[in-house]
Amino acid sequence: VLHGFVKNEQVAAQMVSVGIKLSFGIALFKNSKVQRTFAGLSATNYFLETDDSTTGILEVYKQAAKVKQVELEVIKAQVAHNFKEVFKR
Repeated sequence: VLHGFVKNEQVAAQMVSVGIKLSFGIALFKNSKVQRTFAGLSATNYFLETDDSTTGILEVYKQAAKVKQVELEVIKAQVAHNFKEVFKR
């Protein structure tokens, strides 16, 4: 899992092609490049985070849902699924 991903779609594709999952945080609020990258990313390849931001994780999930144009519950379920798959729990 690559923490705090803020690169473009080409870099994302390279990382995903070798099995790396990408984690997104507050850049989803203010960086259009990151928003485009996240929007185009397969659902099985992402996580969400707050890192040391004062923004709460629920707000990050809501922004992710907005960027992906899906309901909040879809994002919650997908991140939970991805966690179970990566960490086999």
